[in-house]
Amino acid sequence: MLVQLLSDIPLERLTARAPECNLGAYLAQIARWAGTSNGYARLLLALGRSYQAQPLPRMFERGPARQCFANAGLLALGNPSLTYVEGLADCGILPTAHAWCVDRAGRVIDPTWSNCAQATYFGIPVQWEALEEHLDETGYWGLLDGTIPRRLRDGCLGEFVHPDWTTDEMRELLPQCFER
Repeated sequence: MLVQLLSDIPLERLTARAPECNLGAYLAQIARWAGTSNGYARLLLALGRSYQAQPLPRMFERGPARQCFANAGLLALGNPSLTYVEGLADCGILPTAHAWCVDRAGRVIDPTWSNCAQATYFGIPVQWEALEEHLDETGYWGLLDGTIPRRLRDGCLGEFVHPDWTTDEMRELLPQCFER
């Protein structure tokens, strides 16, 4: 359902949401090249947003390298004031699939990368329940890696996207997915 809804949104409308950062331009280009076949780029353009990078605050510990989904997931599940975010990040080399947390002010808490203060981040803020449900169902961290979480398959974005970060613009793009 969601993939079809995303493919029905004119690409110009989605790319207009792309921020003036390199990740927004990167996603817009992927979406242009792939047309309607790249659901990942379209999903990020429709529901993602950019976040403010900062050094990892001292109150948080860095997790193992190359374990961003588990590191961010464990951090979010253990800290109710943080929101798990999944999307793309770029530390100056090449945009890559990545996961991190944000505090209530939208500042990045990246428990994986040591050079994250200058990185750019663009992703979808996920509800704690959706993250936990996906982990219970699949045994894997990472929600957008090809195994589409049930809440996304069913188009229940109101039960997937964290309500503190849901925007009116998201609701306007996909109203039927937030009415449940």
